[in-house]
Amino acid sequence: MADYLPPLYETNCPTLKLIGRGKVRDIYDFGDRLLLVATDRLSAFDCILPNPIPNKGHVLTYVSKFWFERTRHIVPSHFISCDFKDFPKECEPYRDQLEGRSTLARKAKPMPVECVMRGYLHGSAVKDYKATGMIAGIRLPEGLEMQSKLPQPAFTPATKAASGHDENITFERVREILGDAAATFLRDTALKIYQFGHDFMSRIGITLVDTKFEFGQTETGEIILIDECMTPDSSRYYESATYKPGMKSVCYDKQQIRDYLETLDWGKTPPAPSLPEEIVQAGSRQYTALLTMLEECAAREATQSASSGSPASPVSPVGSAAPHPTSSTPMRPFNATVAVTLKPEVFDVQGQTILQALGHMRYDNIRRLRAGKWFEIQMDAATADEARAQIDKISHDLLSNPVIEAYKIDVKES
Repeated sequence: MADYLPPLYETNCPTLKLIGRGKVRDIYDFGDRLLLVATDRLSAFDCILPNPIPNKGHVLTYVSKFWFERTRHIVPSHFISCDFKDFPKECEPYRDQLEGRSTLARKAKPMPVECVMRGYLHGSAVKDYKATGMIAGIRLPEGLEMQSKLPQPAFTPATKAASGHDENITFERVREILGDAAATFLRDTALKIYQFGHDFMSRIGITLVDTKFEFGQTETGEIILIDECMTPDSSRYYESATYKPGMKSVCYDKQQIRDYLETLDWGKTPPAPSLPEEIVQAGSRQYTALLTMLEECAAREATQSASSGSPASPVSPVGSAAPHPTSSTPMRPFNATVAVTLKPEVFDVQGQTILQALGHMRYDNIRRLRAGKWFEIQMDAATADEARAQIDKISHDLLSNPVIEAYKIDVKES
């Protein structure tokens, strides 16, 4: 993670050609290139909040860089560089505003459709599903709950509104707007990028719930990925260990700020209310934590590549007790009961402190947890010995958590 950047709500670069201010980004024109400056502004419910979220612009810039570089095999993007030394010399007087939060990008004409990919039932899709049993014209099984995994990732596009709320549309409507070839290309490409990001994040214990992509067309007619890519602003990221239907989950995006705003008597129209300082700082920590995870992945990739002399293999879960199981390894369910003595000052009947601690340790195969003076874990493993080894490692790791005083383990196959 780069050094902490002072909060920046809006840039002021009078000698540069400002061509627009979006909800988050200020855009400067340099002929055939653009400079996209990610400020610390936050948009929620299509309203810009008055408080900047510290370090948010830096996170958006470098999370996008991470994904643009790793999805080049799927589709080219507008990304050129976010290194200040590569910026036009006219930027030098404004280095304190631009460095660490800006992207030099190719110009492309934005296509008038947002490509939203959903792997789970969340957000605005819940309302549509409850009303019609469908999202974006796609029929879903009955009985799904908030956060349920969809049978397969769904392409749920929307028209882009200059102001106000975007309108959800069907794929057929996208074909009417763009033509069959371009519509099919956007749908198939968005699915490939989402699946790549979802699979990558699952290996470090994070679930990419949904995300949206924007595409543009260059002067030569090439369709490229633009704007941002799988950032905490354009996506929902949850800890896999806590992401279950009907459960409140640990997130690494702006969902907790949305949740706070939902508690207010506010009509979700401008002007947006100010956020308490504790909500601002909590939001900043969640944004920063996601970038830190990706930077750790990049560091491991570099180490693996240097040691092997070849491109790095996929990353393993951070802090995992055993190698991530392959699809060829038959998995069986096991129940483990761990008798826990919590420290006297801790009251945690529902086990949320324990569950969140496990999530932070990247145990992504925990299916269920009940807790009191003991907790029961239902998990998948190849053998009883592997299950016991993982439970022993989990229990050992929990000893470093200040809420745990002692434990005793019993493992049985379900």
